[in-house]
Amino acid sequence: MNPLDLHTLDQKSWAFLNLIGQSKLETWTPIDASGAGLTFTGVDGRYIRVGPLIFAFGEVIYPATVDGSNAKIGGFPFAGSNVGSARAGNISYGNNGAGIYLLMDANSGSAAFYTLLGGAFTNAQLAGATFFFQSFYFT
Repeated sequence: MNPLDLHTLDQKSWAFLNLIGQSKLETWTPIDASGAGLTFTGVDGRYIRVGPLIFAFGEVIYPATVDGSNAKIGGFPFAGSNVGSARAGNISYGNNGAGIYLLMDANSGSAAFYTLLGGAFTNAQLAGATFFFQSFYFT
């Protein structure tokens, strides 16, 4: 891999690098957005905004529950776009024993948990599970 040659950067590239340099790590609080009123433990949320791009990271531990509502995390620092490809999310660790991913809800500050085949997870299916997650999305 070649190192970054600062002499070859155009004006837009310099503007982007300056924008990143002005960004700082902020905090947010992940909350239950399923409507069940669950209280997560082990909660942590951080984000960086670079123009319209949000890099949000978090951790939650689901409580014991038999609630059948679709599992959702809310409280993201900004509402996401309604463009499907701009609402990506990722679970970097989940101890629920199933393939799982996170997708930002359109025009919302929440995200839902899905199976690898696109089915929604319920709160009951995630009871007691710990998740470390990231979401990279556009506002």
